[in-house]
Amino acid sequence: MKQQQQRTSVNNDRTGHSRYLMVYGIIGYFLCFIGDMLLEYLPNGELTWESISNFEMFKEATKGATAQRFGISGVLGISSMIFVTLGLVGISEYVNMYSKIASEIMLVGGVGSSVLSGGFHLICTLVAWIFVSLNSTKEAFEVKDQFYKDHQLILQINPIFYMLFCFTLLYVIVAGKTPLPRWACIFNIAFIFKALDYFKVHGASNIAGTLMCISLFILTGIYSSKSKNNKKKE
Repeated sequence: MKQQQQRTSVNNDRTGHSRYLMVYGIIGYFLCFIGDMLLEYLPNGELTWESISNFEMFKEATKGATAQRFGISGVLGISSMIFVTLGLVGISEYVNMYSKIASEIMLVGGVGSSVLSGGFHLICTLVAWIFVSLNSTKEAFEVKDQFYKDHQLILQINPIFYMLFCFTLLYVIVAGKTPLPRWACIFNIAFIFKALDYFKVHGASNIAGTLMCISLFILTGIYSSKSKNNKKKE
């Protein structure tokens, strides 16, 4: 009985700590959202994937934007990933109490995706920074184009790590390995992103990450309290 109480106390402490880390995730995704808005919404128009690959469209979109703007966006994007990493580690730590293997997989996926997302953001901001800094010439476009092509593998690998994290989180919740209800599996960045992207919501990945962290922060608190109340009744 005493050992069970001690184990419950340790789990409560770990739940509290994992929820504390999730708050960092909320902050991180919000900061990254601001960084993305600085990058995408420019004084002369919106920067899209289509415009990045077209010289005339890219020149028109970046007209009036300063290199400093893209520099701030890049710093915000990379800095935000520090907080996002802590948030994803927090979710992994929560899962660790119920499945150590799943937790390790999520840790690799979460940290890996955060590191690569930092690189992703830096590449996108540097592409614009290079072009504007070199006076938006045809030569500048070719330099930024070559830079992008040389580093695009980072952009291609990044989703693999995110999926590793997302599908493992989906499994542990649906399999009932945590105290969370099975319907909580919908609060997964992959599902939320797909829904937001379908409606063409800007900043969908950051909004999805923020909603995931907020939802799990609330739910882990609610179902941790229910678990404690049930143990007291026993």
